[in-house]
Amino acid sequence: MFSPSRCVLLLSDEGVSIYNAGSGNVNILDTIPWDTQDFEEAVSDLISRKARGRSILVLNDMVEQHYRKERVPKASPFDRANIVRRRVSAAFPSYPIRSAIKLKERAPAREGQGGSGDVYLLAAVPLSENIRKALSAVQKSYASIAGFCLLPVESAGMVQAISKKLAKSSDKGSVWSVFVGQHQSGGLRQIVTKNGELALTRMTPIIDSDIDHDAWATDVAGELKGTMSYLSRFGFDPSDGIDVTIIANNSVADRVVAKIDFDCSLNVLTAGEAANILGLKIGRQEDQRYADPLHIAWAGRKSSLTLPLQAAQLEEISGPAKMATAASIILLAACGYFGYETFSQATGWMQNIEKTTLAEQSLALVRNDHAAEIEKKKSAGIDFLLIENSTKI
Repeated sequence: MFSPSRCVLLLSDEGVSIYNAGSGNVNILDTIPWDTQDFEEAVSDLISRKARGRSILVLNDMVEQHYRKERVPKASPFDRANIVRRRVSAAFPSYPIRSAIKLKERAPAREGQGGSGDVYLLAAVPLSENIRKALSAVQKSYASIAGFCLLPVESAGMVQAISKKLAKSSDKGSVWSVFVGQHQSGGLRQIVTKNGELALTRMTPIIDSDIDHDAWATDVAGELKGTMSYLSRFGFDPSDGIDVTIIANNSVADRVVAKIDFDCSLNVLTAGEAANILGLKIGRQEDQRYADPLHIAWAGRKSSLTLPLQAAQLEEISGPAKMATAASIILLAACGYFGYETFSQATGWMQNIEKTTLAEQSLALVRNDHAAEIEKKKSAGIDFLLIENSTKI
């Protein structure tokens, strides 16, 4: 399947990390803190110089992300779209960047409403000053925007994929999966899925370095236990089974395993090992405990996003790019038409030249044959020139 080559802007609470997510490796170009002087100019200049015509995918990894599940009664596609739109607006009136996606989960039927209805995941983020700055930087770079999305939603499929690949053939498969990985911003991102769909996500601060193996492992295990305490609210039953994948350096793996004391299918992998299992190309990473490149590679290669968020501010960026694309297509079509007409006329002109050349060559041959015939008659005593002159008199 074709994978697009993109420039990914990873938004964290500390700043923006710009990645080149090509078909080969995932390379970080730079990280620019929010408090950088002339932030917008610095980011837009970097995009202009390094993106090289690639579209920009904005991947939000900030702490403040809001999610909510809503039951939507059965209705026609048009009515359902309007209902969902109203539900999203009512759920997040203060957050203009928002959207919703239908889940596979089915809602139980309610008395008097008939039918089970559908369950939608509603998501939104505030239009904070930092997000405004990031979007303004993209706009100033004149790059096209591929979308604005939330990292946990887009990576839910990755969590499910790695769980399936690591599962033993004899296993019936777990209902729940947890993916735990530290990001270069310093936070620990945990993504929990139920039947392959996002159920819970947390971003919490932990110790920045794993030089002290025991301290880092204790932090990670403690945050994971905190997540497990939340799951009972989401209907977790130990009999459902749960897969846990933790990204860590090999030197810390044994310490992490020793501190996980609840029943689960546990795998501790380096970022490179996880990438190989998932078929992702992240290149050589200096620190194998960072999971950022996995999320970047997974989201960056998508031909379509799971949940692209919508907002007027995004339309201001993507609108001109879409118009420019449409204008380019029209211009290309016009060039093709005029090129075809020019080619047709040039072909006709060349054919006429060839016909003229052939006629001239035929005339020259006739003249040569005529002259040769006259010479033959002269040798036989017949003077055609004398006869021709006599006829004229």
